[in-house]
Amino acid sequence: MNQRMLVVACVALYLGSLAAPSNAAGLAAGPQETVKKSDGLSCTPQQPSGKSTLVLRFGAGHPDELGILGPDGTWFFLVYRDDGIHPGLRPLVSKSVFARQQELTLRTATAEGSPWVDRRNRNERILVKPGRYRVVVMAALKSDAQGIPRSECSVQYEP
Repeated sequence: MNQRMLVVACVALYLGSLAAPSNAAGLAAGPQETVKKSDGLSCTPQQPSGKSTLVLRFGAGHPDELGILGPDGTWFFLVYRDDGIHPGLRPLVSKSVFARQQELTLRTATAEGSPWVDRRNRNERILVKPGRYRVVVMAALKSDAQGIPRSECSVQYEP
């Protein structure tokens, strides 16, 4: 298993370990000290379609990386430290620009991210498959360290 696949597996296991039964809003409940939902990140609309615009709103001083976990377990990184290993993978915006933003809009029909999957070396459309997408902001998407504060929200996408 190469290093990239190992990191993906660790991140997936870590996030899966935080999941608990859904609360009334349909979001995964987890430890309050780790996952913030309402104060750090919001997603609107909650049920976007193929012709929607997804609006992400961030609290002041939000973490500096952004990713979306698809219904099939694929991570799409949107804002991250670009180490230039694969020229076909590029962040949506730089971390310095993202740090100043409090809102980001994504057109569901065209939004692309960098898939964190071995041998997928170009940005791809994110919202393709129907299902629940988890939007996450945290300090280090590529880290498998536990206890890293993050905020998340989720949407139920129907093409």
